[in-house]
Parts: sequence; structure tokens; C-alpha cells
Amino acid sequence: MTKKRPKLNDLQLILLSTASQRDDGNLLPLPAAAGSDKGRTDRAIAVLLSGGFVKEVEVTDSANIWREIEDKRFVISITDVGRTAIGTGEDIPSDPKSTAGDGAELQNGSQPGLPTPSAPRSGSKQALLLEMLSRENGATIDELIVATGWLPHTTRAAISGVRKRGQEVSNERKDGISRYRLVEVAA
Repeated sequence: MTKKRPKLNDLQLILLSTASQRDDGNLLPLPAAAGSDKGRTDRAIAVLLSGGFVKEVEVTDSANIWREIEDKRFVISITDVGRTAIGTGEDIPSDPKSTAGDGAELQNGSQPGLPTPSAPRSGSKQALLLEMLSRENGATIDELIVATGWLPHTTRAAISGVRKRGQEVSNERKDGISRYRLVEVAA
């Protein structure tokens, strides 16, 4: 059973989108778009943690530590639930906290590879994104935004997610307009 996508504010979406584009999935360092209000960002991160969108992960070495307790160091990393919330993952499980993990997944500061998802659920925004990118002329960011209802940074993160899952996406620029298109790889 799945839940509807939770309502996240712009700051939370920016934090998740930024983390999804990093190889290690770390929320830190905060993007400039997060602003300088530490209380606001701390509240946004607390909501993401409690919802299972991000998790604290113990590491042995990282420059961007979230917190330290005695000799333990923690980063804050996006989960599959967080990727789903911004449209770069699959369905949200009925209990998002069940996928948040206890932090034991990472050893030596490295993140395990995410499983390669099967085809997205028919009728989902992810399926629509892939369909539009598969067209002969591909799609512009504006076309994708209108079709999915996502914000521009979320749309770019979704395209990045397609690339991370092993599909090649070309970005062709003509007359100042970028068109994104899935590239078929010859077998």
C-alpha cells in the first residue's frame, strides 16, 4: 500500500534535491538557496528526519558532519523515501520510517548503491518523465515542469536520477533552449 506524496515546503525540497545530486547523498553543506536562518533550516531538517526522508548515518570520516556524540560522527543523508518525495525514486512505502534505517548501512563513509528500480508505476510522474524524454525531440525543462507540476530544481533532480539509474540523457541546446532526451544505447 502506498501513501500520497507528502507536502513539503520549498526549503525541504531544495535540501532533498541538493542531497539527491550528491554522490554521498549528504544534506551538508547546505546550499546557498537554503538561506542563513539556522533555526529555519534546523526545523526543516527535523521534519525531514522525523518523516524518514533523511537519516543520520554514522561515518568514520567526512568533512560535513551533522553531529558528534563522544567518538561517533554522523552525517545526514537522503533516503529512498526522500528521493521518492522529490520524484527521483519509486513509490513511498506505507511506513516511510521503515526505510530510514538505523545508520548501520554505511561503513567508512561510503553509501551503498541503490537498487536499480524496475520500470516506474504506470501513470506516475516518473513514468511521464521517461515518456517525455523518450520522444524523438525529447522535452524542455518548461515542458516537463508543466506536465509534472514539479519545481525546476526537482525536475532537474529527477533527470539526474534517471542518469544515476544508468540511462543516458542528452542535453541538446538549440536557439538558447535546452532539450533533454533519452539516448538509446546500441546493444
